[in-house]
Amino acid sequence: MEDPLNIDELCKKFDKDLKAVIPAQDYNSAVDRLFLDAKAKKPVSEEDQAKIEQIIQRAYQDHSETRDYLKNKIREDNETTLDLFKNLSGYTFKSVLGTYEERKDIEPLFKLIQSRLENTPKENTDLIFYITAIPLVLEYKQFEFKEVEPLFKSLCLLIAKDHDITYRALSTLVSISTTFSTEFPDAFYKTLEQLVVEAEISGDRDLILQILIILSTLYTTFASTCSFIPLSEKFSKLIIERVSKVDDEEFVITVLELLSIACVDETVRVFITENFLPLLERSMSNEKFQLYSSLVLIKTWSFTKLKTVEIGDLTQTLLEVFLDDSQGPNKKLDMAIEGLAYLSLRTTVKMILRHSDGFISNTLKIVTKGFHKENIYGVLIMLANVTSQIRDNNKVNKSIKDMSEYAEMRHPTIGKDPKEEVHDDPVAISKFNTKLLNETEVLSNINSRSDNYSPGTCKQLVRIIYNLTREKENLPKIVEQGSGPVLVRFLESSKPKNVQKSDIDLDTDYIRLLAIRSLTKILVYTNPNIIFNRYSCVSTVPFLFELLPVVDTTDLGSDNNIFMRENEHITAIDQVEALLSLTNIASISGSEGEEICKTIVTQDKYWSAIENLILDSNEVIQRSSLELISNLMSYPIYLASKIFNFENPQSLRNFNILVKLLMLDDIKSQRAVVAIFANISCSIPFIASELLKKDEFIQNSMKLFITQMDDIPLRQRLLMLFYSIFDIAPSQGEEGYKDFARILEFPQVDEFKGALKKAMSQSDTGDEFSEVIPSILAKF
Repeated sequence: MEDPLNIDELCKKFDKDLKAVIPAQDYNSAVDRLFLDAKAKKPVSEEDQAKIEQIIQRAYQDHSETRDYLKNKIREDNETTLDLFKNLSGYTFKSVLGTYEERKDIEPLFKLIQSRLENTPKENTDLIFYITAIPLVLEYKQFEFKEVEPLFKSLCLLIAKDHDITYRALSTLVSISTTFSTEFPDAFYKTLEQLVVEAEISGDRDLILQILIILSTLYTTFASTCSFIPLSEKFSKLIIERVSKVDDEEFVITVLELLSIACVDETVRVFITENFLPLLERSMSNEKFQLYSSLVLIKTWSFTKLKTVEIGDLTQTLLEVFLDDSQGPNKKLDMAIEGLAYLSLRTTVKMILRHSDGFISNTLKIVTKGFHKENIYGVLIMLANVTSQIRDNNKVNKSIKDMSEYAEMRHPTIGKDPKEEVHDDPVAISKFNTKLLNETEVLSNINSRSDNYSPGTCKQLVRIIYNLTREKENLPKIVEQGSGPVLVRFLESSKPKNVQKSDIDLDTDYIRLLAIRSLTKILVYTNPNIIFNRYSCVSTVPFLFELLPVVDTTDLGSDNNIFMRENEHITAIDQVEALLSLTNIASISGSEGEEICKTIVTQDKYWSAIENLILDSNEVIQRSSLELISNLMSYPIYLASKIFNFENPQSLRNFNILVKLLMLDDIKSQRAVVAIFANISCSIPFIASELLKKDEFIQNSMKLFITQMDDIPLRQRLLMLFYSIFDIAPSQGEEGYKDFARILEFPQVDEFKGALKKAMSQSDTGDEFSEVIPSILAKF
């Protein structure tokens, strides 16, 4: 028998001539060599790995004869097959699973993988292949749960300090839990319980330690299953006794890490408070454990039950670590930031942080120097809490689940501890916020990096911007440091979907409300031309209308934000600022301003909101909506059909409403209504001629001019209105003369003429407006 072909020789043939037909015998000979080398446990280099994968792939693809030969070699000896493929990529292993056509064919291979998983030493890198192979086999052929369940213990025991093996074992458990979602939870709990029983019986320190590590690793993924274990009275007693009697630093720290993670579950948190509090307080006296114990005590949020430890002690422990300028990213800093993020909900801690010299500089360092994403998230929570204004504490900011993104911590008394009677100082908050904007680049640096932030981190950034926008003096700096685009990006990315009421994400919707409030504050008090760089103000229109009531929400598509539409959280101030913002951006010149006006007027869901608001019982809301319509008249062609198309019933209704609103008691509202009529009359002569036929409109306008002579802006706008409609009468021929003749019969004419003469004599009327009065009088 000839010696099998050397793999290098076959690969050289591949490289020599891509078009050459290589005999199947050469492939088969090379495959023989691969299996012989695997059986002999010959080491495989990275270079050899690439060649082996090339040969297997070509043998599988190039000839049916070589494919069959390779399949037979794979099936005839599973031991050697695993020894060969454990050195190759998961992709190559997955590609040859098709060799096993029936499930019964692959069962021996699956059992062999399980066996090797149990018996391979942890330090052996082959484990990574066996762990990865399991979900590939389960994905290829469907197995019964009872055949998979024996894997649980082996996979759990592989979880240790080694990151790669731990990560893959956890991924495989997640894959199994997804495939067997019904059977998995109970069976997995029994596996964990079995391990605990073994540890209780043996009292073996290493096994107990490993169980603690397993639970810590699995907790965030399988919280509901893992939470039962710490609640075990025997297990907790075992831990407490060992921690109390043995000076074992690694063991104690591992226990504290598990307790910290387990605080995510409210039931476990209560259990920790009732059973571990004395132990945690004692461990505060040992410098090695102070930081770990502080974090657990904070996360239990049971400060009233502490006997020997004060909140100030906890704060000081964490703050010393946080303010250490010499350190880079590390585990201790992670814990310090997490603990301070919780504590910063408390007034006393907010005050300490504001007065700590290194707080802002260290926050800036963490944001800019490549620290962990969790660190950035934590410092933004701290910053959001310390910049929070007192007047917001019992409103939206308290409604937000401040820590829900951090660890889903749900506690009925969070932030309301009865021991805390300190009241924050609004002046101190204001000074800190001003310093943050004017003397540091913190906000600018955070904003410039926000594209890479997680949704949770972006929410905290929105809270910070919201807090800073509460004072008008801060707005120029807030805009200058790039907050406008950040708000638009957040609102774009968090657009509400068409969801049922039960599916609303209240946390996101609250933050979304804060983002829109921040945006309105900026748009009201800032020139909209300088707020956005890459974005058009047109993109803000849908967000602003989220603050305005919509009559019919049955067909709003992606804008159907149930949270906003119920109006439960939206105030009159929100509505006014939204309207003022729309008014401001509607005044932008050029194509952008035109597009804004077009969008507002031509989209029914927006226009219907405005139609209703001009009749709102709140005077300021009504006035603001009328001022918006007045500004929309910059591009009258779009608005004309909504108010001045007298053949359309809805348009005629709107016109008649505006005519009656001329007689409102609010002078500012009257100015806005007159401006609407004056603008349309000056812009579209046809509509001006039609207005001559509207008796109530003419009479109300005359009455208004007579009774409100003292208001200069209103007087001037009415003069332009009269000039536009009366000047056009002669051009309308006989019909125009008939209209004007009818007007001359109105009872207000004499008083109107007198008012015109008086206006002409008043210097504050202005030359531009006084000059048109003789022309108007001449018509009478």
